[in-house]
Amino acid sequence: MNFRKLSFSNINNLYLLICVAILIRIIFFFTYAPIGYPDTGWYEKLAKEIITWNFSEYDGARTPVYPIILIIGLIKWKLVWLIQMAFGVANTILFYLIILKATNNQKFSFWSGIGYNFSLILLFFESNLLTETICIFFLLLTAYYFQRTTEINKPGIFKKNTNYLILSLAVTFATLTRPTFAYIYPLLLLFIIYDYFKNRDHNGALFKKLSFYILPFLVLVGGWSTFNKIKVDYFGPTTLTGFHFIEHSGAFIEYAPDEYADLRDLYLKYRKIKISETGEQTTTVYMVYPEIQKNKGYSIARISKELTAVSFWLFYHYPGLYFKSVARAYFDFWLFPNFIDYWDLNKFRFKLLQVSVAFWVKLELYFWIVIKLFFLAGSILYLFSKNVRNDPNKMLLIYLISTVISLSLIQALVQYGDNWRFSVAVKPFIILTILILAFNIKRGNKENFISKTE
Repeated sequence: MNFRKLSFSNINNLYLLICVAILIRIIFFFTYAPIGYPDTGWYEKLAKEIITWNFSEYDGARTPVYPIILIIGLIKWKLVWLIQMAFGVANTILFYLIILKATNNQKFSFWSGIGYNFSLILLFFESNLLTETICIFFLLLTAYYFQRTTEINKPGIFKKNTNYLILSLAVTFATLTRPTFAYIYPLLLLFIIYDYFKNRDHNGALFKKLSFYILPFLVLVGGWSTFNKIKVDYFGPTTLTGFHFIEHSGAFIEYAPDEYADLRDLYLKYRKIKISETGEQTTTVYMVYPEIQKNKGYSIARISKELTAVSFWLFYHYPGLYFKSVARAYFDFWLFPNFIDYWDLNKFRFKLLQVSVAFWVKLELYFWIVIKLFFLAGSILYLFSKNVRNDPNKMLLIYLISTVISLSLIQALVQYGDNWRFSVAVKPFIILTILILAFNIKRGNKENFISKTE
């Protein structure tokens, strides 16, 4: 990051912001505690396999970035939490720099960064032993370096190509943290090609720029997928694809043909139990697959292939039921918070904090629904605005908007259940979009006022 171009007062603002971000997390660290989830165990398993270099029981279920974070934290949950808090501070810095580059307004950027740190939901996810905080870091890194690669009349081909390289690595590591974010790679590729031909004054050949962007992703994601193919006979970043699809198709798996009778009947058995316990059939597959492994000796990869096959058969023959499930997943992404599963009042050391935090978290949950609605409305109005063509932040805003909208659609198509959680990683993109749009409106009103008084 180019700190040389920051003014003295700007650096003071940044230091103050960092101090506030650290102070908030120190208070949080001494009053709360890290929380593990079922997913945490899967990441811990891979972390231990990497440490021992023993992949005899490797299943290909998880990607390597978060397990490496666990390894850096010595698989000690409080130490991992501290590392995730450090990422939270880094996220604050990136958030501030993106706003500053977009608005060139120090005060607005500073208070935006302060506000970002008072999201209790994002703070709670820093304490959760899950991938969200790390995903946010790599996503914000893509936004920052996307800004740099799309700047006009910035000389220095080496600097430019380095930006493309870091942009590619950010997308790559986001994908190897959560494979769903692989869609950002082709999305950014389209933006890069468009930007090159739109602004002919860029230095360097398109082929060289594309090479710096394309190769890291192909080598690292392709290499991990090849490793999975060699080890478990499944080409892809994760072997859990079928486990995600069955979250949709499991709701109507009774319509599966006798070709899948064993899987169908076993799933129906556990689906009944799951619904009686929770009222929902989602995550039934995690009760089913151990019995398949025990009875048939199938690997996770083979089970995933069968789950994918039966799901695609059901999607093809019962598209109405599938798209009904997709619609529910899509609206859950935007509207229905289930954050209660991702925090624990009993972890607070002081009773007073339990009551006050519970109130503010619930208030923030509903506040986020309003924010998301503002994001959708603002995005639509912006994209159809007459001023979008001349907006210097056009490329950034379209990238932020398209990333969020694409994720909401892709996640809904692939998986049903817990879709609200999947929106957490792109919440900073939603906030960035609203803040930059609000600043544009404020700046536009000010310019109109000046022009009228003149």
